[in-house]
Amino acid sequence: MQNNTLKLLIALVLLLLCAEISLAFPDLDQKFNGEIPSKVLSHRSILTHSFLLPLLAYWATFWRKQLLPRLYGFVIGSATAVHLSFDLFPRKWVGQSLIHIPLLGRTSPEFSKLWIGLSLIISLYAVFLCIRNSTDVVIVLVCLVLLFGFYAITEDQRAIYPALTLSATTTATLILPSDARATRRRF
Repeated sequence: MQNNTLKLLIALVLLLLCAEISLAFPDLDQKFNGEIPSKVLSHRSILTHSFLLPLLAYWATFWRKQLLPRLYGFVIGSATAVHLSFDLFPRKWVGQSLIHIPLLGRTSPEFSKLWIGLSLIISLYAVFLCIRNSTDVVIVLVCLVLLFGFYAITEDQRAIYPALTLSATTTATLILPSDARATRRRF
């Protein structure tokens, strides 16, 4: 009995750590305080403000039948989507708000909006492709709500637009993968 409790506690700690890392990953450049040249990794880098981390989590958990490995994928994708939903609403689309492409520089506001929006959709899509049953849907929705609430507390901006965006994107994306999941199960 103690062994199961310990395993559950370790899994919970790892999930919380995974959530924290995933929420902070897009702003990874700020953790290095200039140690990495800004031409390589700058704020709002196309590498960190993207669907890259959720896709890696998806590929790592896609074939897993157990719930716990899929939970990590759910948390990583959901946390990234939450972060991106807030980043879609900066005060102004100038300077550090624009997507940065290493060695090329800042992109236009239009490209930045498109990239962040597309990355938000793909992040959620990767999460929903790992859903196997209705319990998974509930788990993902709870993850999104809890992570959004936690992240909203840490942000100094209003959360209404990110909340509406995340809700609409989640609803639309939840509907989209149903055919893809059905196709995947045939193979």
